[in-house]
Amino acid sequence: MTVRLGRTTLGFQLTVEDGGPVVPAAARPDVLRRRSDPTALGRPEGLSLLIADVAAPLLGAKLSLGETPSGRSVVELTTG
Repeated sequence: MTVRLGRTTLGFQLTVEDGGPVVPAAARPDVLRRRSDPTALGRPEGLSLLIADVAAPLLGAKLSLGETPSGRSVVELTTG
């Protein structure tokens, strides 16, 4: 797992990369909103993602799921 904190033009970006299975792009919105089971995609339960997704807008931030070019899973929390 790799964790990075960096500045953006308007705020900060916290990036967490791990080597676990990547959530397919089409399933990412459903995983964040618990409309699909992350364990079916080989990921942990995902409750922490749900909490982070609900809390992010309250903090003026945005949460996103992605994938690195090398195929690692990425979660980014961006402010600003």
